[in-house]
Amino acid sequence: MASLHPPISMQITLTSSDLAEARVLLPHQIRVWGNQVDDILVLVDLPPCRSRNQPALQAQQELARYLDRQRALHPHLDWKLMDYSREAVARVQETFYGGRRVPMHDYRNRPIFGYLHLLLATRHDLVFHIDGDMMFGGGSQTWMAEALDQLTRRPELLACNPLPGPPRPDGKLLSQRVSPTAEPGASYVYRFPTLSYRVFLLDRRVMAGRLAPLRTEWPSPLRSVASVLRNRRRPHALLEQVIAHAMRRQGQWRLDFLGVGPGMWSLHPRIRGSRFKRALPELLHLVEAEEVHPRQRGEYDLTEEMLRMAESGGTVPARRAG
Repeated sequence: MASLHPPISMQITLTSSDLAEARVLLPHQIRVWGNQVDDILVLVDLPPCRSRNQPALQAQQELARYLDRQRALHPHLDWKLMDYSREAVARVQETFYGGRRVPMHDYRNRPIFGYLHLLLATRHDLVFHIDGDMMFGGGSQTWMAEALDQLTRRPELLACNPLPGPPRPDGKLLSQRVSPTAEPGASYVYRFPTLSYRVFLLDRRVMAGRLAPLRTEWPSPLRSVASVLRNRRRPHALLEQVIAHAMRRQGQWRLDFLGVGPGMWSLHPRIRGSRFKRALPELLHLVEAEEVHPRQRGEYDLTEEMLRMAESGGTVPARRAG
């Protein structure tokens, strides 16, 4: 991609259990975003695997072979393993925690170090991160340039995201845990006081400069006690909560917007399992073609109605009697 703006690294996170879905989702993500970024880094987070665990080893080897094939097809794509070395941990600590110890996981056993390490693993400072299961509709090929313009002009913005869910005619967002603030005089543009680690575009230097050092916060008292009894170790609050608190202290926001023309919107597959895997190729076809069930509009999480529409080959199933 020949950039007219500072270079952008797209970063996708996978595990060895993601192979079946990645075979369908990764090509979709490259189709949607590949021409808007300068390079793509797939970061694979593998748990410790003993040599006698043959199924796990085979899954890891198969994922590596698949990613090697993708690297051959897409010259600006590369992949590597998550780096848990002392040097990598020290870099995260110096960049985001003022040299203090970075927690590996939160009280739910979700990553803290890993989510910060991915910001430092890319080639460029501008990082567009997506989780490996994210889907995107709209297909605008100008969204990234529009987002960079917003980040450049507005110092109160830390990050930009595509609109969460396909747009509704009335512009409402229906499935947000944090109430958004609609931008005055703009359609499908919202500010959030939080950062979503499923998808974001930000400058890692700006994040470190404005929010660091992050604090090692405790979860609520009830969750802290339950976590100590269960895990026998000091619990840590979710990284998204820690970052949200820092954003509030520094007057920082995340901007979610559709953009011009067809724009760009994201869809998160909260519904998983065998039904989702079988319907995924048709589901992605519908998402890319902007054929969306009415009850999916405004919803960031995949709805049962949208899944049934994909299962029925793209038609809206008749309502069941009773």
